[in-house]
Amino acid sequence: MHWIVGVLFLLYAIVDVNYFIWSIILITAYALKWKRTARCSLFDPDYYTGISFPSDIDHLWHMNNAKYLRAFEFARAVFGLKNKLWATARKLDAKMLIATQAVRYRKPLTVFQWYRITTKVVFIEGRDLYVEQQLVTTSDNFVRATCMVKLTMTKGMV
Repeated sequence: MHWIVGVLFLLYAIVDVNYFIWSIILITAYALKWKRTARCSLFDPDYYTGISFPSDIDHLWHMNNAKYLRAFEFARAVFGLKNKLWATARKLDAKMLIATQAVRYRKPLTVFQWYRITTKVVFIEGRDLYVEQQLVTTSDNFVRATCMVKLTMTKGMV
């Protein structure tokens, strides 16, 4: 029994287990809920809700900048699953890559603070999609961070 606890502790120390847990939850939610719902428009905004956990906090008791990027990535994944963007890219045998990404951090998130990420496509040019994301705290509706992403569709190997 003690070796199981030791292995779990080692996994949490070496690998970010929470990332894989959230990935499994996201894939399960897609399989159970979003796959059967009506397809939303590509230009409709999508909302993703999250909370900052103690594992997301740095030594200053603020959410680590890398965790912001991860939250934005999960919100983009949910957006792409709900409007079938990833399925369409797969049908075309194409890949969606992040060509550029710019994040503006305005005010820090603290531990156990709920947030909502709004994701929307602002512009499409050729094979490029420009996506804007805003991380807003639910308690005061303050925009804590914004993210602009250029997604590029590529065919085959890069």
